[in-house]
Amino acid sequence: MSSKRGKVKRTKNVRNLDLDDAPSLAQSIIEKNHPNIIPAGRQLEGTPPCKSERITIHQLSKPDASPTADQAVKDEPRAQEIAKPVPQNGSEERDEGKSIRRSSSIVASATTGNADPESFIQGMQGYQWTDTDLEFIYETKRKKQVQQAQLELSEVQKSLKRMRQMRDLAIAAHVKIQTELSKVPSCDRMQQISYKILLRSQNSSQLEGLDFKARLAQLKYADVICTIAEEKTEVSKLKAELEKAQAMREKEEQLTKDIDSYKEKINKIEVNVHTLTAEIAALESQLSGKEKL
Repeated sequence: MSSKRGKVKRTKNVRNLDLDDAPSLAQSIIEKNHPNIIPAGRQLEGTPPCKSERITIHQLSKPDASPTADQAVKDEPRAQEIAKPVPQNGSEERDEGKSIRRSSSIVASATTGNADPESFIQGMQGYQWTDTDLEFIYETKRKKQVQQAQLELSEVQKSLKRMRQMRDLAIAAHVKIQTELSKVPSCDRMQQISYKILLRSQNSSQLEGLDFKARLAQLKYADVICTIAEEKTEVSKLKAELEKAQAMREKEEQLTKDIDSYKEKINKIEVNVHTLTAEIAALESQLSGKEKL
């Protein structure tokens, strides 16, 4: 009798439930039977409920159906199945908890970041890929490839920029070295200078059998300094003479211009003289004709 009364009470409680009270009923059953177990599924907002929970809620929320005491007793073990922990080594519990593992794997895939999406779908036993899954995997791989290509392109651009900078620096250094080398006299010119410097202190016969290195070995710093000073003195004298020659040349050019102008004036005077002479001859002929008359 007591069991029948309990069944009747449960039936009354189930009849008074609606859709909003179904989750609280499942939670109360879980806390009562297994207080130390964390229920699986619906761990985050937006996670779809597991299959067994959807079945329980659907059966409890039918408005037209009037469940009997036997149906309420059958629904109670289904609610208890939600609270059962999923063992790691049990094959039957794995089959029953596929929906729970799927929801938890979906939650994990939402928080894994850059992990491979194939690993989450392949981990679902008995799951067949849909076109949406294939498209999602393809887009994810394509985005990863694009990101990798962009990273490689940025690295190549940076290395190219560094190489261009190194090339510009090398070209600038080469131009600078070439400019400095152009200021240095050639080997032949150095031989001539060393020979002239040594001739100031030695005879030409002493220097005939010596090569360029031997001549350079005989050169002394003091002799070079003295030679440079003498050369500077001679250069200054030559500059002074050149300035004088330029002044004389300018004077000569001016005199030449004056002579040319005077010649032109003389030519004009001569033309005038010839003209006047012809006029005088004409006048004299006229006067002689008048006198005869």
